[in-house]
Amino acid sequence: MAAYSLYGINFYEESLKNLENYLKIYPADQNVIYAHFLIAVIYFEQISDEKKDINPLLKAKNKIKFFLDKYPNTDYAIDLKFKKDLIENQLASKEMYIAKYYISVKKWVPAINRLKTIVKEYEKTIFIEEALHRLVEIHYHLGLEEEAKKYASILGYNYNSGDWFKQSYKILNKDYKISKKMKISDKKEKDKKSFIKKIIKIIK
Repeated sequence: MAAYSLYGINFYEESLKNLENYLKIYPADQNVIYAHFLIAVIYFEQISDEKKDINPLLKAKNKIKFFLDKYPNTDYAIDLKFKKDLIENQLASKEMYIAKYYISVKKWVPAINRLKTIVKEYEKTIFIEEALHRLVEIHYHLGLEEEAKKYASILGYNYNSGDWFKQSYKILNKDYKISKKMKISDKKEKDKKSFIKKIIKIIK
C-alpha cells in the first residue's frame, strides 16, 4: 500500500489523501479496516501541543471513536483503545489547565463549567479526582455548602482512599487532619497515574 510508504517517511498529508481516495474507490476491499486504522494513527501522531492547536487531537479522537465503534473486536482496536485513553487524558488536562486559570482570576462560573466537563466527559482520566475536589472547593468558597457536599460525596464514594478526597474532607470538616501515611493500594494508584502522565509527556 503506497499510503503506508508515505506514512513511513512522515508524509502525513499525502498519506491521508491516498487513504481517503482508496476508501472511496474500494469501500469493500479486504484492507479497508487497516486503512481506517492507519488514518487514526496518522492523526494521533500529529498531536503536538494541545494548548496551541487542538484540531489534531479532536481529529484523532473522532477517528479512533469511529474505528472502535465499527471494528471493536479487531487486533487494531487494542492499540487504539490505549491511544484513546491518552487522548482523553490530554483533553482533560486542557480543561483542567483552563479551569485553574479561571480559578486564579476568580471567574467561578467558567471554572465550574470546565470542571463539570471533566466530570461528565472524562471521568475515566487521571484528572477526575482533582476536578471533583475543585468543585467542592469552589462551591464551599461561594457558600453553596450543599453543592460542595454533593461533589464530596461523589468523590468519597468512588475515591475515598485518595489524597483529593482527604483534602475535600478537610474543607468540610475543619478538625480533620490529613495522614501522611500512604497505603499500598494508594501507592499503586499513584504509580499508575505517574505512568500515564509520563506517556502523555512523551507524545507531546
